[in-house]
Amino acid sequence: MDPSPPEVEVVVSSSSSPPSRTMGHKLYLRFKKKNKSQTANDDPEQTVPADPNWFTYRTSENSQSPTPPTPPPSTPSLDLAWHHFEYITLPRFFTSSNSSPPKKTKAKITNSVCRTNPTNLYPLLSTSLMDLNDFGLGVSLYFVTIAFLSVLLFISSCVAIPSLVYFSSTSYSASQSTLSNPLLRGSAICTTTAWVACPSCDPSLFPDSRKDSAGLFLKNNCAVDNDDTFSIPIAYVDLANIFLLCIGILALNFLMKRKSVAFDEAKQTGSDYTVTVKDPDPDATSPDEWRDFFSQFCDHDDKGVAAITVTLDNEVLLKALAQQRRLRSAIKNELGEESEKLFGRYDESQAYMVPDPDKPAYQFWAQKFLGVLLDLPYLHNELKIQQEIIAVEQKRTFHASRVFCSFETESSQRTALTYLQCGYLQGFSNKSATIPLEHRFRQQNILNVCESAEPTAVDFLKLSVPISRLILERLLTFFLTCCVIAAGFVLVTLSNEHVSFVFAGVMISVFNVIIPVLLKIVTSFESHATKGGMQTSLFTKIVICRWVNSAIVIFAITPFTETLTETLVDQLYVIFFADFLTTPLMRFLDIGGVLNRFVFAKKAQTQGKMDSYFNGTAYNIAERYTDITKTLFLAFFYAAIFPAAYIFCLASLATTFFVDKYALLRVWRQQGKIGESISKVSRFFLVVALCAHVVMSSYWWSGFPFDDLCLEDGEYTYCNQDLLRLHKFPALPLFGDEWMNDEQRTFVQVVAWFSVVVLAITFFFVICRWIYSNCIVELFSRTYKVSGVDQQIDFSAAAEAFGYCPQVDLTADGSSKFPFLACRFETEVENGDAEAEAERAADKLWPFHDNTNTYAFWNLSNDLDGDSANCFGVVKYYM
Repeated sequence: MDPSPPEVEVVVSSSSSPPSRTMGHKLYLRFKKKNKSQTANDDPEQTVPADPNWFTYRTSENSQSPTPPTPPPSTPSLDLAWHHFEYITLPRFFTSSNSSPPKKTKAKITNSVCRTNPTNLYPLLSTSLMDLNDFGLGVSLYFVTIAFLSVLLFISSCVAIPSLVYFSSTSYSASQSTLSNPLLRGSAICTTTAWVACPSCDPSLFPDSRKDSAGLFLKNNCAVDNDDTFSIPIAYVDLANIFLLCIGILALNFLMKRKSVAFDEAKQTGSDYTVTVKDPDPDATSPDEWRDFFSQFCDHDDKGVAAITVTLDNEVLLKALAQQRRLRSAIKNELGEESEKLFGRYDESQAYMVPDPDKPAYQFWAQKFLGVLLDLPYLHNELKIQQEIIAVEQKRTFHASRVFCSFETESSQRTALTYLQCGYLQGFSNKSATIPLEHRFRQQNILNVCESAEPTAVDFLKLSVPISRLILERLLTFFLTCCVIAAGFVLVTLSNEHVSFVFAGVMISVFNVIIPVLLKIVTSFESHATKGGMQTSLFTKIVICRWVNSAIVIFAITPFTETLTETLVDQLYVIFFADFLTTPLMRFLDIGGVLNRFVFAKKAQTQGKMDSYFNGTAYNIAERYTDITKTLFLAFFYAAIFPAAYIFCLASLATTFFVDKYALLRVWRQQGKIGESISKVSRFFLVVALCAHVVMSSYWWSGFPFDDLCLEDGEYTYCNQDLLRLHKFPALPLFGDEWMNDEQRTFVQVVAWFSVVVLAITFFFVICRWIYSNCIVELFSRTYKVSGVDQQIDFSAAAEAFGYCPQVDLTADGSSKFPFLACRFETEVENGDAEAEAERAADKLWPFHDNTNTYAFWNLSNDLDGDSANCFGVVKYYM
C-alpha cells in the first residue's frame, strides 16, 4: 500500500489562472515528481490549482459557488501545508482573472485566503514602494528610507574619493603598500613610522606596541597637509560630505512626511474613520449610548456612525481562554501513540495528572521556561490551571477600558477630533472653557480622544493597564537595558585587556547578535496599547545598545596612539563586511525555515502540527530599523579616518533593501500593520548619528598624527593630543595645538565651530521643538491637525477598512492560524437571525477569514459555560 497521503481531487474553473508558487514549493514538487511515478492526477499543475479554497470544496466548471466543504485528509499532507504557506503565511494581492499576465489591482494583506477574487503572490521585482504600503506605514517607510539613504550614500561615496586617493598616495603614507588587507587602502592608517627618543616621556602612558625597552617611542610620519596632492586640505572634503549629509537628512525628513501622507491617502483603512476614547466612564458599556454621543459630529444624516467597539478590562480572562485553546491544540498535536501507552486514553475532565517519574530534571526547566519538550501531564496540568483562572474571572464585574468609534465618512472623524481635542490636564481635571457641555460625555466627562491606530496594530490585552504599573515597567526595563549595555561594555573591555583585541572584536560581534534577543525579553515586560509603541520602545533600546557596542566600545578600548593602526580599521572592516554580506545572506537563506519545511514537517503526526512548520519566519521591524541605523552610525563615527565606510555602508543598505524585500514577500510571516511612529524615531536617531559624525570629525582631525609626541627645540616631548579624553569641547586649537601646523590649526578650527553650529541647530530645532509640541502643547492645549485629503470613500465601501474587534493573537508561536476573537457582535437588525447577523458583522469588521469554520469558531466568547454576555466587550455594526 502506498504510504503517502491521499491526493485531493480537484476540478478548477477554466478561467482560473495558474497559481504562483515559491521556489521551495517548486523544489518540493520536483522531488515529489522524481520519487513517484507520474500520472495524470500527479501533475503539479493539476494538484495545486489557482482556487485558494481547493482543499475545502469542489468547484464546478460552470459555477463559482462552492459546494459543502469536504473533510481534510486524516493523514497529514505536505500539499496542504504548502498551500497553507503560500495562501495564509505569505502575503497575496488581488488580480484580474481576465488579464494575462495578472494585473495587480488592489492588495489585501489580511493573513487570510481569498474570499472571491483570485489572488497571486507579490512579484519580487515589480512590487513598488507604493505596493509595500499594504504592509503598513512602518514597513513602507522603512524601504523608502533605505532607498533614499542609498542614493545619499552613493553621492557621499563619490565626494569621499579625494580622501581615498590622498590616504593611499605617497604624500600621506608611502601608498600604504605594506597593508595586509588591500581593501584597507584609502583609510588613515599610517604605515610610515619611526622610533624616536623621548627622554621626558612616561612609558606608562604608551601601549606596549608604541614603546620598546631601549626607551624609544613610535612616531607617526603621516601628515594631513596635502598641498602636494590637492589644492585644499583633505579635511575640507570631509566637511563637504558632512554638509551634504546635513542637507540629505533634512530632505529625508521632508520626504518621509510627504510619503506618509501619500501612503495614507492611497489606502483607506479603519484608522482613517475611527477615533479612540482612552478614558470612557467605567459603566458606559452600551454601544448605543456611544453612538448617540458621536452622532452629533456626523456630517450627513444618512451617513452616521458605522460601528462602535467597547472593550472591557478583562485581559486576565482573555489570556486564560486563549491559553486554554492553545493547550487543547497542543494536546491534540502532541498526543501520539507513545503518550497513549504511558498515560492511557486522554480525558480532559480528569484531575491533575502525575508527571512521568523518570522525566529528567532538564525537561522540567525546558517546559517551564522554553516551552519545549512538552508531554501530556505538563500540558494537561497547565490546562487545569487555566480553567481554574477562567472560573474565578468569570464571576468578576468588568468595566469599559476603551471605546472605538468608526464613522461612515472621513470628514465625520475629523470633525469629532477637531471638537474634542484638549490638553491632558484639562481632560484629567474635567475643566475646560473650550469644550461645551454637549461635547462632554453625559455632559460631564471631557474625553481623551485621539485618532486610532490600525486595527491589527492594537494590543487588546494591554488597554487597561494603570499608569502606575506603566511607570514601574518603564523604570524596570530602563534599568535592565542599562545592565545589558554595561555588561557588554565590561566584557568587551576585559576581553581586550586580558585576552586580545581580536577576541574583543569577536565579543562585539557576538553581542550584536544576542542584543536583540535580550532586549526583546526586556521589552516584553512593558505594556503598550499598540504594537507600534512596543516596536518603537524596542527599537530605541536596540539602537542605543548596538551603537554603544559597535562604535563606542571600539573607540573606548582602542588606545589613542593606536588610532592609525591596521588593527582598529580592520575591525571596522570586519563589522561592515558582516553587515554587507554575512547578515543579509543568513536572512536570505532562512535556514531555520527551510529545515522546518523540508525536514521537521515530514515528522508531524497531524495536519495542524505540519502547518505550524509552514508558518514562516517571524520578523521584527524594530530590529530591521536598528540594523540600518547601526551601520550608518558606525560609518559616520569613523568616516574621517575611514572614508571607505561610506562605500561599505552603501553596499550594506543596498543588499539589505533587496534581501528584506525578498524576505517580506517570500519568507517572513505576516504581522499587524505598524504606523509611522517607529519611522519618526528612526529619523531622530539619524540626526543624532549625524551630530556624532560632525563632532567626531573635529576630534579626529585635531588628533593627527595620533602619537602623543611633539618636537620642541629639536627634542621629542610628550603632549596629549586627545582633546576628547581631556573633555575639551569644541576641539579648538586653543585647548592644545603644539603638535599642529598652521594649516591643521585652520581647518580644525573650521570643523570645530561647524560642529557647534550643527549641535545648536539640532538642540533648538529638533529637541526643543519636540519638547514643546509633545510635552507642553499636549499638556495644555492639544489641537488636531488634518493630514491629507478626504478621499470621499465611505467606511462600508472601503475594502480594507476593517473594524476594531477585540482579539488575542497567538499566531506568532504557531498555536493558531488566526487570532482569536474576544467579543460579541451585534447589528441594528432587530428581527433577523442573531447568529447570521453576527457573522455578517464579523465578515466586514474582522480582517481575517477562514473558509473551513465560521467566525463563531474563532470567538472565545463561546468557550464559557452559562451567561457570558457581561464578560466580553461588544462590537456593534450599524450599517
